[in-house]
Formats: sequence, C-alpha cells, structure tokens
Amino acid sequence: MNKKLNILIGILLIVELIAQLFPIAVLGSHFEFPDILRQPASVALKLFHQNQAIIVPAYYAFMASSILYLPITALIKTRVQSFPNDQLWIGLFQFSGIATAIFQVIGLCRWILVVPFLSDAYFDKNTSDSIKPMIELIYETLNHYAGMTIGEHLGFIAMGCWTIALTKVIELGRWLQVTGQLIGFLLIAPTIEQFGGTAAPLFGVLNFIANTFWTVWILLLSIHFLRSKD
Repeated sequence: MNKKLNILIGILLIVELIAQLFPIAVLGSHFEFPDILRQPASVALKLFHQNQAIIVPAYYAFMASSILYLPITALIKTRVQSFPNDQLWIGLFQFSGIATAIFQVIGLCRWILVVPFLSDAYFDKNTSDSIKPMIELIYETLNHYAGMTIGEHLGFIAMGCWTIALTKVIELGRWLQVTGQLIGFLLIAPTIEQFGGTAAPLFGVLNFIANTFWTVWILLLSIHFLRSKD
C-alpha cells in the first residue's frame, strides 16, 4: 500500500513541476514574465491584449499547478499521520499546503477573469482617454492586492512553511532534509520585496534563486518517493 502511495505522490510532484514550468516558459516568451509584473499598467495591458489568447490558457495551467498542492498534501498526510509525535508538524504541513493553494490561486486567477475584462475595456474604441487612467489604477490596485500581497507575499510564506514542514514529517536523507529546510527559509525571506524600498530588486533576485532551487529540490523529492519502498 505504501509503495503505491509513494509512487502516486512522486507522479503528482512531477506533474506539479510540469504544470508550473511549462506555463512559466510560455509566459516568459509571450508576456515577459516575471518582469512584466513590475511594469506600469499601460505596458502590461498592451502586451496582455496582444497575446491574450496564449496568456490566459497559460495562467490557467499555472493555476492548476497551485491546486495540486491539495492532493499532494492530503496524500503525504495520509502517509505520515500514524506518527503521533509529529502532529504539530503534520498540522503545520496540512495548513500551509492548503494556504499555499488558496493564496496562489487567488493571485493567479486575476489573469484569467479580471485582467481580460480590464484589457478589453482599456483598448475599446469607445473608451475615452479620461477613463484609461482609472482602468490603470484598478489594474495596479489589483496587482498589488491579489498579486503582490496574496499571491506572492502570503503565497511564498505559506510555500516556505510547507517545504520546511515537509522535511519534518517524512523520512529523508540528511542532505535532502537540510537543503529543503534552507530552501524553505529562502522562499520566506524574499517576501520583504513586497514592502518596496531600494533593496526590493535584490530580494526579487533572491526569490528567483529560491524558486529555482525549490524546483530542483521537488524533482529530487519526487525521485525519492518513486524509489522508496516503504
């Protein structure tokens, strides 16, 4: 039973990576992601309007990768819930997994449902120039609230906690455990970027590095589950 469960978890982790990396590659080539997230509304809306048919499905797939946190977390919890001494870490793992999915979905779904509406209104021939600054303000507000505050700030804090807790609730090799904990802290630390300031670009780079390491770590984790017998 545990062998089959391990294989299922390993497969879902690989699917999670694919569902995340493929949309990022598409958005990088058609939407200048992630730099576009810090561009003015007029620039972002124009590029979004030009490639909307590609960008929206990519973000939908990106959102699906966030939803996968739910079954992965549930299956791992099922795998480890027989150890009563780890209940605190199991609780944190479950809570942060659910929170990560919710925060990231809220942050990403704006590109699927709200930004297309703003983009269409912005470039509608009947929209006067006096209305466009209002649309830009709505976009910027939405970007700061749903994107930076919920999707990035809270999302990466939850994701970092999930990664750290994961290393506490399953048996891993020492190297995989320590690197997972370090990467978890690296995911949390750059959330200072959302407060702005002169150091914000530096934290943005640190966030990119942390996510790159996390991707490699999740791949190694999936291999660990696929090879694990019990």
